[in-house]
Amino acid sequence: MSAALVRFHDQTIGPEGGTIQIGAHSLVIPAGALASPTTITAVVASGPVNAVRFQPEGLQFEQTAYLTMSYANCDLLGSLAPKRIAYTTDALGILEYLLSADDLFAQRVTGSCTISPSMPSPGKADVTNSGRRRLPA
Repeated sequence: MSAALVRFHDQTIGPEGGTIQIGAHSLVIPAGALASPTTITAVVASGPVNAVRFQPEGLQFEQTAYLTMSYANCDLLGSLAPKRIAYTTDALGILEYLLSADDLFAQRVTGSCTISPSMPSPGKADVTNSGRRRLPA
């Protein structure tokens, strides 16, 4: 990511679960999702889209985790189209959409994620507007 401002947060989550909060975004990992304590790094960079990258690469959850991303900083020009979270490449090519629920009033979208072996690393999660365009940050 070649952005001017980068925030990162390392947190160890164990079998009891936990929440990683980074800026206005959060990843909720339920109890039983991880078999052993795992250090997860979350990176948010300023840029044209709201994006969070998680490491280590290839991390898999045994239970569904929930990623919530804010889009309160985006100028939506009154758009009521539902937003979704997508796994993307570094070039912002969409790899896969997460099952997502958009909360228009809170201006945030939550996606359910179970990282599968077919995903190249965990990828980068971006907020998209019904798959038609990425939201400007």
